Amino acid sequence: MNIVPLGDRALILQAPRRQDALLMVIGWQWQLEAAALPGITEMLPCYCSLTLFYCPSTWDYASLAARISQIVDPALPSPSLEDLPCHVLPVCYDAEYAPDLETLCQARGLTPTKLVEHHTSPTYLVAGLGFSPGFGFLQGLPPALHHPRLATPRTRVPAGAVGIAHDQTGIYPSASAGGWNLIGRCPHPLTDLTASLPSLLQVGHRVQFRPISSTEFTDLQTHIRPHAPPTPDSASAGSARALRVGGLTTIQDLGRRQYRSQGFPHGGAMDAPAVKRINTFLGNHPAAPVLEFSHVGVCLRFSAPTSI
Repeated sequence: MNIVPLGDRALILQAPRRQDALLMVIGWQWQLEAAALPGITEMLPCYCSLTLFYCPSTWDYASLAARISQIVDPALPSPSLEDLPCHVLPVCYDAEYAPDLETLCQARGLTPTKLVEHHTSPTYLVAGLGFSPGFGFLQGLPPALHHPRLATPRTRVPAGAVGIAHDQTGIYPSASAGGWNLIGRCPHPLTDLTASLPSLLQVGHRVQFRPISSTEFTDLQTHIRPHAPPTPDSASAGSARALRVGGLTTIQDLGRRQYRSQGFPHGGAMDAPAVKRINTFLGNHPAAPVLEFSHVGVCLRFSAPTSI
């Protein structure tokens, strides 16, 4: 185990680059969680490293590194795969949900049936979360399916799309741009912003894929359809309509701390002290969402008398 600093409030525990590196990292994380060190704000496991974020008023790098060296015993056995949670996720591999499956079959010399067999046979390991919140990078793709990313990424990939890139597979948790080869789609939502852990997949979890028909896909999608956003007609009496949004107008609060391990960046307003002052002045919670804009202001029409 090698420990190196990362700025003035984080350090990295590095594992040897070998096949079982992630299991070693998960074991280190479990040892540190059991120790419950004060002042540790986040732990971020990924592939062959564990990043610890800490409060600089509690620790400096040297003292924390020394304490970690006393707690973590690299000689202890790593967790076995059977110790890790496993998700069985349904995937429809029909052509309407798999725009790159035929091309991939031709490139790899496989029939569609054989490709699906290859893709659903392993138990994958979530090695990292990122790119977008809840996007899990899954290790364990059979060599027969290894294939480079698309030369030109798509500008929009639907939520639930299952893709392959090089030696990994993954599921897009939300609609976004993306350059992975799409071979199917999963109807199961991967994120829940109301949950304490917003991402279904966590680093160190296992994933198995279960092939389903398009009929079952439609049935599952119907039963787990996410809540629809409110329409203008359903807006509350105290709402406001944006007539012009100006330049870079966004809704911001004080950000999302302690969710980097879920693939969520901190975010938040650029001027956090201003958010607290203005909310206090208006009688709101100091962290209540605000409108933050740059250069040109927003033009709003309020439906009721409002303090702004």
